[in-house]
Amino acid sequence: MLDRARWRWREILDALAADIRAGTPIVGLEPACVSAFRDELPSLLPDAEDATRLAKQTLFFSEFISRHCADRKLPTTPGPALVQIHCHQHAVLDPQSEENVLKALQLKHDILKSGCRGMAGSFGFE
Repeated sequence: MLDRARWRWREILDALAADIRAGTPIVGLEPACVSAFRDELPSLLPDAEDATRLAKQTLFFSEFISRHCADRKLPTTPGPALVQIHCHQHAVLDPQSEENVLKALQLKHDILKSGCRGMAGSFGFE
């Protein structure tokens, strides 16, 4: 299904072309989806300049908040919270951004020292 995947990625690149070239951040809420943009897209279309740009412009929500809102005061949130970092965050994204945002929220939290919870299809299976 790689040919179909490349075709779908090209559709996405066409739809987002203006925003890609403008440098607009693309923010995702699901780590597996963000990792597809950052890891799979440039692997499937290595010669596509817009694919490389889009991969660099795609951020997970906590990465976006950590990078672009560091100078803003975030609302405080009462805790406690137990947090499990998604396996794709560990593998492809920036898990430290999650910690940065939790601290900025002044949320009393503990991050589980755990591996994949087995919910991410073949990625988790492997």
